[in-house]
Amino acid sequence: MQRLKKFLVISLILSILFLVLLTAFTVGPETLPALREMKPFYLFVAMALHIGTYVIWGMRLKVMAEGLGHHISIKDATEAVVSNLFAASITPSMAGGEPVRIHLLNRSANIPVGDASAVVVSERVLDALLLLVATPFALWVLKASLVSWELDAIIAIAEIFVLLMVVFSIAGLLNPKFIDWISVLITRGLHRFGKFDRTEHIIDFIDRELWNFHNGLWKFVRTGKRGLVLGGVFTVVFWIMEFMIVPLILLGLNQPPNILMAFAVQVFLTLIMVVPITPGASGIAELGGAALFGILVPVSILGIVVAIWRLITYYVNIVLGGLVSVKILKNGDLFRD
Repeated sequence: MQRLKKFLVISLILSILFLVLLTAFTVGPETLPALREMKPFYLFVAMALHIGTYVIWGMRLKVMAEGLGHHISIKDATEAVVSNLFAASITPSMAGGEPVRIHLLNRSANIPVGDASAVVVSERVLDALLLLVATPFALWVLKASLVSWELDAIIAIAEIFVLLMVVFSIAGLLNPKFIDWISVLITRGLHRFGKFDRTEHIIDFIDRELWNFHNGLWKFVRTGKRGLVLGGVFTVVFWIMEFMIVPLILLGLNQPPNILMAFAVQVFLTLIMVVPITPGASGIAELGGAALFGILVPVSILGIVVAIWRLITYYVNIVLGGLVSVKILKNGDLFRD
């Protein structure tokens, strides 16, 4: 719990600092008139759309769990998703969200940890596959606008990271020896820390759950294909809804949006935010947003666009995710060290 508090403080400080600096450096004579003529209706629609993605994500979690023969209500699935947003929003690469979803699937629907892990990691693999497929099209749309070699390098690193996620997942599915290799690697890593020297039960638990994950993935391939396919459909719907947020923000600021270009920009921005550098991608998201949204809007409102986008996609997640997490804490042991 203390570690999450530390991550929360660091992520908020970084995000607020970069937003203040970005806004200060981009304010111009046109900024105030643009704010006066802002259309709040489109911003409310953007926020409603983002909150709607929670339900879509919950439905994806539900159909994928049912693909492995486990039932979970849409209420419990959506609650698991919203709760995971708090930890995901303040940890690098959103890695903190996975354990929360696994825990809540196990607790609320009695899904074995191995199967819950298979569902959650398969979700991430579906997201990664979609982004990898979308990247060439996004690059084609933006090839004339991406002129910074630094940005190109960051995007390349992000793509490699996402590709490694997919490769590791597929390797763990196809080759049981890969599971043993990962287990040995983790064991050696744990033994480097003194407090793990005599905790063999932790190593046994990790080894057992890696195999449960492997078996759960195979169960998806053999008997859960319908859940995997429906999960893919909900993944596409989820990202379309999420990527529509920027065009709606632009409409709210009286900027005619190029939807195709806005989608392409957000593909690259999502890839950049995947790289595990800072908690919640704070600082990275603001700088990446400034670099990429600058393709879509004039400098005078660039800081405003980035601030509204982060408010909807980041701060709303922290607030709502935190509220649901507090509710769950009253009845369980979520986030206990």
